[in-house]
Amino acid sequence: MANTSIKILILITISAYFFTNPCYSETDTLRQGRKLKDWDELISSNGVFSLKLFSFGTTISPYLGIFYYHNTIFISNGDLYHFDGFNRKAVWVANRNNPISDIDGSLMIDAHGKLSILSSGGIVLDLFSPTPVVRNASATLLDSGNFVLQELYPDGSVKRVLWQSFDYPTDTLLPGMKLGINLKTRQRWSLTSWASDQLPALGTFTLTADPNGTGQLDILRRGNIHWRSGLWQNGQFQNTNLQSVGPDVHLYYIFNETELSFTYLTRTYHSFPALRMYPDGQLKGAILNLDVHCFSEIAPQPGCVEYNLDRLKCRKDHYIDRSWSSQDGYIYTDEYEYDNSHNLTLFDCERICWRNCSCTAYTYANKNGAGCTTYYGQRIYTPVKAKSRIEYYTISYKQGTNKKWIWLIIGIGSLAPLVSCYLLEKKFHVRGKAKTTQKLLLRKLRRFYNNIRRDKKMNNELRYFTFQSILSATNKFSSTNKLGEGGFGAVYKGKLADGQEVAVKRLSKSSTQGVKEFKNETELIVKLQHTNLVRLLGCCIEKQEKILVYEYMPNSSLDFFLFDPSKTGLLDWNNRFVIIEGIAQGLLYLHKFSRLRVIHRDLKASNILLDDYLKPKISDFGLAKLFGNNESEANTSRVVGTRGYVPPEYMREGTVSIKTDVFSFGVLLLEIVSGKKNHRSYDAEHPLNLLALAWELWNEGRGLELMDAVLEDSYSPKEVMTCIHVGLLCVQDHATDRPTMSEVISMLTNEDMNLPDPKQPAFFIERHDAEAVRDDNLGNGSVNGQSMSILVAR
Repeated sequence: MANTSIKILILITISAYFFTNPCYSETDTLRQGRKLKDWDELISSNGVFSLKLFSFGTTISPYLGIFYYHNTIFISNGDLYHFDGFNRKAVWVANRNNPISDIDGSLMIDAHGKLSILSSGGIVLDLFSPTPVVRNASATLLDSGNFVLQELYPDGSVKRVLWQSFDYPTDTLLPGMKLGINLKTRQRWSLTSWASDQLPALGTFTLTADPNGTGQLDILRRGNIHWRSGLWQNGQFQNTNLQSVGPDVHLYYIFNETELSFTYLTRTYHSFPALRMYPDGQLKGAILNLDVHCFSEIAPQPGCVEYNLDRLKCRKDHYIDRSWSSQDGYIYTDEYEYDNSHNLTLFDCERICWRNCSCTAYTYANKNGAGCTTYYGQRIYTPVKAKSRIEYYTISYKQGTNKKWIWLIIGIGSLAPLVSCYLLEKKFHVRGKAKTTQKLLLRKLRRFYNNIRRDKKMNNELRYFTFQSILSATNKFSSTNKLGEGGFGAVYKGKLADGQEVAVKRLSKSSTQGVKEFKNETELIVKLQHTNLVRLLGCCIEKQEKILVYEYMPNSSLDFFLFDPSKTGLLDWNNRFVIIEGIAQGLLYLHKFSRLRVIHRDLKASNILLDDYLKPKISDFGLAKLFGNNESEANTSRVVGTRGYVPPEYMREGTVSIKTDVFSFGVLLLEIVSGKKNHRSYDAEHPLNLLALAWELWNEGRGLELMDAVLEDSYSPKEVMTCIHVGLLCVQDHATDRPTMSEVISMLTNEDMNLPDPKQPAFFIERHDAEAVRDDNLGNGSVNGQSMSILVAR
């Protein structure tokens, strides 16, 4: 009886509201020349949604957003329902990355039909600019939550839609919104989380439909796949909990020549049927039965690609205390502040601190409303009062944990690299006398790791691994885990305790170059950040071992596909062209845009790793050479590299420059196009390598015959010929004739660019000189009477 009375009271209250506010049709439309100001609001015709300027408790309203209106509670079949947060938070934000900076914010359609967000200082953001001018326009908020700008006929009827908010989703998917891509305009529809609960700026997680047409939805975490739905079959996504609840919700997946998209529709808009991407990676739906959360101590949910990354042993007895704030005068012994270029969200800041066992607290706030600072060491009191009160999130200990033992373990762990370096140095003493060169290298290595221990920024980038954890991850370096072997050691697949798959490079103990290459690679690659460079996760220098731990590339290396007849067909032309462009972009970064000018010196197919999507990442920087900002080439007596990829000036005189890598890239490009290795002979009677074969076919106007036969059904003749042309330009005999990587990228991407004619490639031997070649006995590796010092065949 009491429940019935409450329901009747609520019905009376709602009815009274509707009787006193019978119609919203006068307030759902913004007319041309009018402004929607801070105290104004558009309300859809049946009172489902409102559009207004809003803030988070300040006097300024910096954002324009769409909200569910007053219907916090709705009644169905005599029962009361409400959904947490959907009606109280904006479902769409127009200017999430461009907040209004003063109190005079407004939305306006000007006399030309331009829809803009304004402040007293002028335009904050143009949402739509018509071409040509539109003289009769209006913008209406619909009951679906779509805000639509329309051009009208003189009689007021709709002539055409100029712009609509549904084409620009933020973090919430309403019925009728789409996830995917318009294949004609290339416009993408996706959801991206807020940076935090009170900061609508772009966050870490993005929900979208897989653009490759696999019939799946993906959650990306900073571009990497975080969660993936099952395949779309029989009107639903398989092997995932994304499904409709009841007959009133219908899911649709569309894939045709116009678009690739997922959407859903409902019969009513009053029940908050939203799907939202949250800042911490959760994906929740109300009427859609969905709750994705891959970062959890519980077993991972179906579809989670990344999961349990937080389950570090050092955090076993810890938790994040979000309720504590500092008092004036308390500081930490050390801290590191990330500037705005890191673009970190609250979630990113929390995970950076949580995954670094030395981090004791973090803050996420600054004068701009965002920013991450991590704190290390103990919290101490100082008589100097803090300039402002700071809200800290602290890493606290669960009850019963002995703090002294934790700090002792952390202290001992920080000394482990020093002890390991000492043991490593002892290893190289031979009969009581150290080898001078190795001793100096080991001292440099020890200083390097001392710097890492002190440098919090670098410490966050490079992780220490114990030898025991490496043994566990690789199943004691089991042969079944072995991925391959190079000149300085073997590479194994591993799985860390937190579930992350890694590639473990174990440097050979017998290699005389091992210490130098190990120091070179750890010191160098940790400073390089590019989507086409493999990422170094950490290292281990215990028990006389030198081990590097990289991100794992599930599709192995390029040579695995390229030179195996049973697998080469898996790389169609589109895949190969993307790989070529990616390698070029990675080299351009190394040569021109990285903090250090880097010459790789060992670019080859086996050093190009492929990720889940067959995107390339350059790996193995053990032989890389660093240049100063004003240096362009150098001479070295130690020539290293791989047969078939080393240019003539480097082999003969030891001259190394960016053109060294350009030559290697040219060889690799021709190998990708042809599916053939360079250092083999392609003539039964004459020593005709791949460069010579490409040159002869090019000169005879038969360049397409170089193309791998498996590409017949997928290739673009123009792109293939451009790649062969560029490849021949890169392998010219004289370094000065070869293009830079910047020029290479322009050649590959600019269809109208006129390319110069290539000159004869290096190491080209004409057919009539074949007998002279045999007499000179070049096959023994001697060039002009000079032998290469170290040419590593790997």
